Amino acid sequence: MTHLKKISFGISLLLVTSLAFAGCKKEEKNDDTQNTLVLLAAALNNPGDCAVTAGTRTTNTFTTDLTTASSAKSGVITQVGTVPIVGHQTSVLKITAKVGTTVAVTGKAFGIVYKSENCPLTTAVAQTVTTFTYAGNATDSSSQFTNSHEINGTSTLTFAQAGTHYYFFYAIPSRGQAATVTYAVTNL
Repeated sequence: MTHLKKISFGISLLLVTSLAFAGCKKEEKNDDTQNTLVLLAAALNNPGDCAVTAGTRTTNTFTTDLTTASSAKSGVITQVGTVPIVGHQTSVLKITAKVGTTVAVTGKAFGIVYKSENCPLTTAVAQTVTTFTYAGNATDSSSQFTNSHEINGTSTLTFAQAGTHYYFFYAIPSRGQAATVTYAVTNL
C-alpha cells in the first residue's frame, strides 16, 4: 500500500469513526454534515477517474472511454469502482454519440445516462425519450435512482440526441448485479 493510500485510508477511517461517535453523543441528526463527511471519505479512499452522483449516492468510478472510436466497438468493462462502506460496484462508458448510435448491454445493473462533456457527473442526467430510448430487458427503476433503468439480461439503448454521453452502471452485488457489463456500440 503506497504512502498516499495509507494516509487516505487513515483519514477515511478517522472520519467514519468520528461519524459513529457523533451519532452516539447526539440524538439530533445533521444529514448535511454526515453526507459531507461520507462524500469526503469516498473521495479520499475510492479510486477512479470520474466522480458520479446518482440519487443520494456519490462515488468515484473508472471510465471506459469510447469517444475516439469511429466504428463499432465492443468489449467487457473490466475496471470498476467500489462505493465505500456498502461495497456496491460502479463503472461508466463515455461515448460520443450521433443520432441513432446504439449501445447493446448485457448484464445486470442499474443504468443512468448523463449528457456531459466531462466529469464530475452530477446534475446532467439525460432524459429518456428526448435524449435516448431503451428496449429489451430493461425496466424503469426511477424509484431506486432518478431517471434510471434496470438492466436484467440484454438491453439496447438508442441515442436520439448527438453529443458526449456517459452511460453509468451501478450494481448491488447482493442482488446478483455486477458493473462488469458487456457492451457493443454501433453507428458511432
